[in-house]
This record gives sequence, C-alpha cells and structure tokens, in this order.
Amino acid sequence: IKSTSLHVNSEQIIRESPVFERMLQSEFQEKDVKEIILPGKRVEDFVHFLRCTLPSIDDCLEDETVHKVLPLAHEYQTKRTLEKADLFLKERCESETDNLPSCTIIENILEAELYNLPQYLKACINIASKKYYKKLVQHSEFENISMETRLKISLKRWEDIDT
Repeated sequence: IKSTSLHVNSEQIIRESPVFERMLQSEFQEKDVKEIILPGKRVEDFVHFLRCTLPSIDDCLEDETVHKVLPLAHEYQTKRTLEKADLFLKERCESETDNLPSCTIIENILEAELYNLPQYLKACINIASKKYYKKLVQHSEFENISMETRLKISLKRWEDIDT
C-alpha cells in the first residue's frame, strides 16, 4: 500500500477472505509473489480492516473506523468483519434513535443496503418509520432507497399506528 509494507499471516487472511483465497491460491499472478500491491488503499484503513479480521479481537470497530473498514470488508468479502460492522452500526443506531435527523437515517439506510447489513437496516427502518414522511422524501437521496425498504418503512409505520 503506497510505499508501506504490511506483514500479514496469509493463512489467516485466506481463512477470512474468499477474495484473498482466490488471489493467493489460484492461478492469479499474486499466487507466487511475496508481496501484493493494493493500489488505492489507505494504510491506516487497511490496518484497521486487518485487525477486524482477527477472530480474537472484538473491539476493532469505533465510530471513526467502521465506515472505513466497511468498504474493505465488502470488497474482500470478510463475512465475520461484515457481521461485526452490522452489529456495531445497529447498536449505534439504536442508541441514537431520538437524535438522528432524517437525512442521516436515509444515508444509513443506503449504507446498510449497499453493504447488505440486515440488522443495521432493520434498526434504520424502525427509526425511519417514526419520521415525518415529508422530511424523508425531501432529501435528494430518498429516491435511491430500494422500493422493498420503502415498503418496509411504510408497513412498520402502519404497524406502529395500529398498536
């Protein structure tokens, strides 16, 4: 990454990432090299990502790092790291329910959909269902929310009204 070399346990990263497994064990050019170049990656972000792939470390995600680790976890298909991020973001979202403006909820929903984070998405849907419809739709990104998620928001609001 840039001019920095990171030393990684290849067996561990292969266990966590099917992308690295294909890269390092199939007929890709990276199979026989000692060093893999990862253009466009920031060293700090990649170090946080690698830390999150370690099975014994559960405290790797913080507000400052989760949104940097998430794209890497998605790109390299590290299921356990994606699950950690899903749970972390869900809990963060639920703890800030009353303080999240509509624009933030929309951004969160789009992030949850993009990275396929079901727990985070459900928490966002629960919050969005309590927001004023006009506040949600006036945001320019609202149209980018999938129809399925919009339906779930509507049904959740309907359910809340009936109870």
